[in-house]
Amino acid sequence: MSKQGTCEKNAWERGRLSAHHDDTGSLLASAESAISLATDWFTTQQHADGHWCAELEGDTILESEYILLLAWRGEEKTEVARKAASYIRSKQQSHGGWSLFPGGELDISVSVKAYFALKLTGHDPEADYMREAREVIRHHGGADAVNSFTRFYFALLGQISFDQCPAVPPEMVLLPSWAPVNIYRISAWSRTIFVPLSIVWARRPVRQIDDRLGIRELFLREPRDWPPLTSPGKHAGLVATAWRTFFRTVDSTLKLAERWRVRPLRRRALRTAEAWMLDARSIQGQ
Repeated sequence: MSKQGTCEKNAWERGRLSAHHDDTGSLLASAESAISLATDWFTTQQHADGHWCAELEGDTILESEYILLLAWRGEEKTEVARKAASYIRSKQQSHGGWSLFPGGELDISVSVKAYFALKLTGHDPEADYMREAREVIRHHGGADAVNSFTRFYFALLGQISFDQCPAVPPEMVLLPSWAPVNIYRISAWSRTIFVPLSIVWARRPVRQIDDRLGIRELFLREPRDWPPLTSPGKHAGLVATAWRTFFRTVDSTLKLAERWRVRPLRRRALRTAEAWMLDARSIQGQ
């Protein structure tokens, strides 16, 4: 390289490093400004005795599922259900559905549960916002496309059969902690869902609601023709295909055993699952 070329290269490097320094300095200044603003805001929100209290923001799943649970108990017309429904309505996005976060894309499971909750609490299905929600939900696959967990709420309220839900055998709680597959191989948060869900799957309690409160209008096909359940995670690639095949095979096998009543440990499993829930509840001080 010529002397001139070397000088030009060095000048370019110095300019690049200087620009990088300027960008870094600007980023740090922005970060420090944001931290200062956040700190000032937190100070203004602190109560006199030193504590903070604010809304734990998220999607509307908890409110929707709470209303669905109340409906299963026959309490969908209570004041608390009305307030939860009002909150759900306030979070409807501009696209007509509901999302996992403010301003996000439509999430089909979140949206279907929100629509169901509103309808159960007396919202007119012919109101503009309900009609808009219904149309956008159907456009995105309808109730047919919800996740496996949402299907359980449908079954509890008589919208579909438990046969359309994934198999969650309570016998899993009997497996020892050293076994390759056991409830302690999943996260603590997941266990608090899996164990009670296994009792629901085994007992299959259903409250048949009035057809006018149901959501058949969100079904694109009959539930027996809905797409098969998929394993969590990515759905493309060889590994994903293998896991999907594995889960579907296990699900079919467990359901076949259930149909033929091959469940010699069911009573013991249910007692163990119940005891586990009560122990977990006492540990948490609830």
